Amino acid sequence: MKSKNMLLPILVSIALVLALIVTASAAGASSVPLSVTDDDSVSCSTMDGSGLASVMVLNTPEGEVTPMVAAGWNHIVGLRADGAVLAAGYNDLGQCAVRGWADIDKVAAGLWHTVGLKSDGTVVAVGYNSYGQCEVGGWTDIIQIAAGIGHTLGLKDDGAVVAMGNNLYGQCNVGNWTNINQVAAGYQHTVGLKSNGTVVAVGLDFYGQCNVGNWTNVNRVAAGIDHTVGVKSDGTMVAVGWNNLGQCNVGGWTDIIQVAADFAHTVGLKDDGTVVAVGYNGLGQCNVLGWRNIIQVAAGGEHTVGLKDDGTVVAVGRSLEGQCYVADWSNIIQVAAGTSHTVGLKSDGTMVAVGGEVELPEWNLYETPERRYTLTIFSTPGGSVTEPEEGTHTYDEGIERNLVAVPEEDYRFVCWAGDVGTIADVYTAQTTITMNDDYSITARFTAEVDSKTETVSDGTVNATDEANTEVEVTGNATVTVVQFADNPGGYSPTGFNSLDNYIDVYVPYVGEVTEVEIRLYYTDAELAAASIDEESLQLFWWDGAEWSECSNSGVNTTSTDGYSGYIWAIITEDTTPSLEDLQGTPFSGYGLPSGGCFIATAAYGTDTARQLDILREFRDEVLLPSSLGAEFVSLYYKTSPPIADFISQHEVLRTVVKVGFVDPIVKILNWSHGLWSARSS
Repeated sequence: MKSKNMLLPILVSIALVLALIVTASAAGASSVPLSVTDDDSVSCSTMDGSGLASVMVLNTPEGEVTPMVAAGWNHIVGLRADGAVLAAGYNDLGQCAVRGWADIDKVAAGLWHTVGLKSDGTVVAVGYNSYGQCEVGGWTDIIQIAAGIGHTLGLKDDGAVVAMGNNLYGQCNVGNWTNINQVAAGYQHTVGLKSNGTVVAVGLDFYGQCNVGNWTNVNRVAAGIDHTVGVKSDGTMVAVGWNNLGQCNVGGWTDIIQVAADFAHTVGLKDDGTVVAVGYNGLGQCNVLGWRNIIQVAAGGEHTVGLKDDGTVVAVGRSLEGQCYVADWSNIIQVAAGTSHTVGLKSDGTMVAVGGEVELPEWNLYETPERRYTLTIFSTPGGSVTEPEEGTHTYDEGIERNLVAVPEEDYRFVCWAGDVGTIADVYTAQTTITMNDDYSITARFTAEVDSKTETVSDGTVNATDEANTEVEVTGNATVTVVQFADNPGGYSPTGFNSLDNYIDVYVPYVGEVTEVEIRLYYTDAELAAASIDEESLQLFWWDGAEWSECSNSGVNTTSTDGYSGYIWAIITEDTTPSLEDLQGTPFSGYGLPSGGCFIATAAYGTDTARQLDILREFRDEVLLPSSLGAEFVSLYYKTSPPIADFISQHEVLRTVVKVGFVDPIVKILNWSHGLWSARSS
């Protein structure tokens, strides 16, 4: 006995793991959620789910969720009425990284991780993940969640259970469970309440905490560190497991409607509003004998909290960090107890907190921010967006939302397109977007035809066999050249025709590179098929929103090795695109349509008439460099061919158009040539 008493200080110090036992399930033992009553008001609920008499109420409009709070080891989580989630406190493991969560119905706070249950039955989780307890992305049809120290539980709508995380003692072996109504997570054991009132448990059973096989008529379970508690339908209690401090001595309890279990003490709320407690009482955490009119209890690491029907709060036990300083609280409708802090949700949606190192922000869980924006997400064939899912989502202004695009086999992610101004990196499949407006974005994928990767030092990557491309590097770099099956941007720049050869030049590290020259080779057959004027060829790059001309680009029309020439672009740190942009950047060759002056050609009867030269020069030097002029040229190319064809078939009309329309324009352009050519240069 002496040796075990010597262990007591050590065991008590483990109370920080209470955050686990505040199991933070949707109907968790230590943080009982609110329930919607028949009149759409919200009150604390008893363990068996029955609504208490109207106490402190919070009216929740239709379409909104019930706000709630949860407490972890040293962090707090708040669920807002619009389904967004807030978190504050210790965040070294990312347990507070919940910005961007939406459509959440319930939250759970584990020791060092946070879990959210979405309205569609899927689950999200952040924080400590060494055991995989946050890998819940594939869960569906979940109706309750519970967060332990190293594992996470989900109860499905068909009564099955899923679990992820630490499984050293089999605490995640729940695959054969059926007809479960509630789950609870202990330190290294898992408890499930079945619809027929029996109970199942798996995991560490050193103290007998899983010996629940003979329990019947149970309507609520709770899991302490190493003990398990059940509330029976007649209000009596059962408990098994570690009992060195008497935490399982609940045999004489009656009329219990809610229970909370922590490290080494158990608390019960009776239907008359009084409270009973057993277990370790070295700091007074079981001194609840005089409590009256209590409607909810919560068990912290070494303290106990009670919510009264007038909205005030009482607390006993360890208060070295101030976790029991709740005497001045009022209008509280829910409480949650962490290891060394206490949190209260007020009827107006604001929150109060004491203890620990948690600095409570000015939250209001009932108010929706004045400015909210929609994010609509699409994808092209060949992949999908998994975070957030494709569709339309609503977020607060300033929220930074994760984006994750996943290509299918034999496809490649190209870029994000659309309203990409606040996307951190449009060429990265996993990136973020900051919500400052309504945005519509598309994840673009394309099939890979062929590719080549080579490391060079002041040399050339010859990918002509794979993509009709050479990449000459000044410096040291590993270069990947990929040929795409189709246009990764989805459309061509206004007024230009494409060679229909789309490549990706990827240089992941350019720290030892001063210059990269890209050479895209072409043939006469490709020029003819695309109806491109060879002299106008330039290399374009996809900047995430549109195809743009490379700032230092041109064409070499010298035939070589079976090619008619190549389009080149030199990329440095000062060009557009720059070396830093070569993180998976699509390129393609574009040029002006050959001929092009369709109506004038029809009027003169040939595309070699000298009068056409001035028209083409005006097009190239004045119209195309301006956005309005380029749109005009594009419209002209789309609409004029059938008109020109009609003109060419009617001699009289051809003469009228030539003399009355084209000739005057040519004369004006010749007369003003010095003015507009000087301005364009």
